[in-house]
Amino acid sequence: MPAEALYTTFRIHKQLEVFFQDKGLFYERRKGYWRDKRKPISKIVSALSLVQAVVAIMVGRPDAAKGRPRDYINQKDKRYEIFGHDEYDDSKQMSSDVAKFRPYDFEIYLRCWQIIKRVDQFLNLPELHLDNESRRNLLYYMARAAACTMTKNAHCPPGELLKVDLSLLTDDFMRTQCLQMVKRIYKRNGGNDEAGKNPKTGEELQRKLVKMYSPTKQSKAAMA
Repeated sequence: MPAEALYTTFRIHKQLEVFFQDKGLFYERRKGYWRDKRKPISKIVSALSLVQAVVAIMVGRPDAAKGRPRDYINQKDKRYEIFGHDEYDDSKQMSSDVAKFRPYDFEIYLRCWQIIKRVDQFLNLPELHLDNESRRNLLYYMARAAACTMTKNAHCPPGELLKVDLSLLTDDFMRTQCLQMVKRIYKRNGGNDEAGKNPKTGEELQRKLVKMYSPTKQSKAAMA
């Protein structure tokens, strides 16, 4: 039994299932449940894919999203980081040890998944001439870069991501603002599956984003 079969029994995942369904999407807490009901595969959000999207974009670990996403299911501290405490329930009084681990606004989970889907569509454009390995490995780095570029913040705060108009994620935006930067970093670190999973690749991308969108840079731009 996959690890996500147990952790998706927690309250937040039941809430996410309802939230996504209200948006015309189907959050798959139980593997195969929505397929058996003949829902379109393009509308099904698997538990693991949602973890990968949040880890890549909000946690800023595209390397972990690619290579070690189940760490954020199996390890409590990492699971709490993206979904809040397993016992978090704001409908009742909670202990401080539980309340301090709060989940994101549900809209953040949706936006992370939408960004991943949109980036995936872009990377599959024939004119980019990317092979399957490159598409798989670039996906989470591109998603992180796109989110930070749209928010103009290297740390992509949740509140800023909620303000962003996702229609900005055009093919031209991703090609000119993100692709070349991400490809250069990926190739410098080996340009293969190991590079996609390597924390050094993620660290290099983050350093680049900080250099581009640090408060110092923004202040100088505002004064220019």
